[in-house]
Amino acid sequence: MTMRHVVAGTLTALLTHRSYTALAQSQSPSPSLGSCRMTGSCNVSCVSNRDCTPPRDARSCETSIAGFFKRLDPVCEAAKAAQNQIYDSQRVACESSKAAERAQCEARKQFCFSVAKVCSDDREKAAASNIEGTLVLWVDDHPDNNLYERQALTELGGTITPASNTQEALSKLEHFEILEMVGRRTAKSDAIISNFRRSDEPQAGHTLLAAVLKLRRPPKYIIYSSSSSANFASDAKAKGAFGETNRVDVLFELVISAVKNAPGGPFR
Repeated sequence: MTMRHVVAGTLTALLTHRSYTALAQSQSPSPSLGSCRMTGSCNVSCVSNRDCTPPRDARSCETSIAGFFKRLDPVCEAAKAAQNQIYDSQRVACESSKAAERAQCEARKQFCFSVAKVCSDDREKAAASNIEGTLVLWVDDHPDNNLYERQALTELGGTITPASNTQEALSKLEHFEILEMVGRRTAKSDAIISNFRRSDEPQAGHTLLAAVLKLRRPPKYIIYSSSSSANFASDAKAKGAFGETNRVDVLFELVISAVKNAPGGPFR
């Protein structure tokens, strides 16, 4: 495959992505300043309809002797009691599982509301910045962990391009750079958000950072990791990162700050 084919294929894919993005934006109402719309999606019910009522072993253990005398078969009674004990254990396990699922649901719900609040609080700052149409390359091998953050950042005006590993991220950045070099600057990554540890590499965040800094015009690089600390953040900035955090509010502030003075991008 020639370089011209790579550029042509990349340009087609990006223009298609841009068209679908523009269509989705044109079909949705323009957000007004105030609460982010994602707040409504946080209000879900955490009540499970799963029925934990177990069956019961109700067999009769009575036996008759000569058709007149009845007695309980002790072997049958023992088996019946053992079976019902198993059913009771299954009920307890079911109820415990329901309680755990509800607790997880409530935790996700509260986190969703907290992200929505940050989104709402940052609406004016985002509107005053260049974030509208900003292309954010988000690198994480477990993107579902950032579902609410990505939803909020999209509502603030960003356009998220996902990547699941370092190689995929570098490939996409290379395509953006090729387009810019040939004068078809249809897309450019204005900021990169990356987790720190990925399944294939314990320090993937720093590995990608080192590669990004070798680009002609490296985008602002932000590490978003649950294991972040003040020392880790300081180390990341010393290595050339724009910032590192495990807090949603700080993450959005970093993104807004990263793109605030950025030159005009493709969707602006």
